[in-house]
Amino acid sequence: MRRILLSLTIVIAATTNLWADGLLLPRPAPWMPINAQVNIKYHDVDVQIDDPVALTKVDQVFINPFEREIEADYIFPIPDDAAISHFTAWLGGHKMEAELLDAAAARKIYEDIVRVRKDPALLEYAGRGMYRMRVYPIPARGEVRIQIEYEQALKSDKGTVEYLYPLNTEKYSGANLERCNVSVQVNSFENIGSLYSPTHQMKIERLGEKSVKAVYNDENVRPDKDLLLYFTRQTSDFGFHLLSYRESGHENGFFLGILSPPLDNRQAKTDKNVIFILDSSGSMRGEKFHQAIDALKFCLGGLNSGDRFNVIDYDDAVRPFKPGLVSASKVNIDDALSFADRIEAEGGTNIYDALAQGCNMIRFSFNPSYILFLTDGQPTVGNTDLEQIIQNTTKLNEGRARLFIFGVGYDVNTNLLDRLSEQNHGLPEYVLPTDNIESKISRLASKISHPALTDVTLSFGPRKISRLYP
Repeated sequence: MRRILLSLTIVIAATTNLWADGLLLPRPAPWMPINAQVNIKYHDVDVQIDDPVALTKVDQVFINPFEREIEADYIFPIPDDAAISHFTAWLGGHKMEAELLDAAAARKIYEDIVRVRKDPALLEYAGRGMYRMRVYPIPARGEVRIQIEYEQALKSDKGTVEYLYPLNTEKYSGANLERCNVSVQVNSFENIGSLYSPTHQMKIERLGEKSVKAVYNDENVRPDKDLLLYFTRQTSDFGFHLLSYRESGHENGFFLGILSPPLDNRQAKTDKNVIFILDSSGSMRGEKFHQAIDALKFCLGGLNSGDRFNVIDYDDAVRPFKPGLVSASKVNIDDALSFADRIEAEGGTNIYDALAQGCNMIRFSFNPSYILFLTDGQPTVGNTDLEQIIQNTTKLNEGRARLFIFGVGYDVNTNLLDRLSEQNHGLPEYVLPTDNIESKISRLASKISHPALTDVTLSFGPRKISRLYP
């Protein structure tokens, strides 16, 4: 089994205690719908982790969606290991005060809310303290802004540190949020190996060996799951960290394993094969096609001197830059750049023949191989049977190239692309017409520029392992 990775993460499952961020619950009124909800305008979170202490700053704005003023209760269940350092609320320019309740008083309030709203999920926070604030009056269509800061000591298990921020309570919002931003900066006393979120797609930026920044942001969204983040402290060239969990009385358990390569792997000498397959069918015309060409040029410019590569342009027909792989010499790269400038968007979509040519080019190579495949539609020319495309491509891929697929637009066949990438050791990435294609492809090209490991195998001894997810 071949795996060529800059960061190898094996996930079966991870569990953690959950707690809520703040909820604004309208008090019932005769005219009000049952279980009425306010809307959340935005939710901004700024997290500063100075390992092992995290300072979390929360900024939320709630909106009264009704044509009449309302009264509401804001409740904030206090994390077991957290200390509130700042709490302010603003309504119509006036600062409001909250009261701190112990666990016994808080439990009664949770039970009262559950009794009225018929929402037993709130009882998961019983047994914890609470900040509570009466918010009145919230004018019709009016807003209330609430800011909270709290500190907590993060849990660490054998060099792996976990941070959890609760976003799942945003499902209580009556409408989608205009925006939701979570920014996390990690500063550690040791080198940081991997930083990984199993729950959300985050943009990762390394600021140094001991400092990393991760950002999640989305618009017009209603989050329904908590944001979970792991980072590893690394003291060796290759760091391996394992977290395990088993509930009391249960035979089976779960684990999370993270294998991190050296922080600076640029000196590693591992030559690779890279094939870029570009959809130039007529439906690609316009800005997205120009972005795709720019992404191709970026990939070509990032090749190392010992690498081999090719470019395959396809629409109805398939047109490779060269009959087979060529060295990443300056002359060949310059010629490939000129080839890219001559590509025009027209014709249909011959997905299978393009993939087949790419697979045939690396069938007998022992170097790490990657195929970066971009398409914006469904197969319309040549072999259009989805099952045959998947089976035949996987069979042809004897070189075990990792197939990374970029599906562009609204009409891509996600079932086809998901299965193609999964069965060929890669991942799919979907790009909306409003997204920046160039940045997503360029980011992947940077990640695979210096392979750290090849031919990795996992052995679990006599233990039986099921549901293993990379």
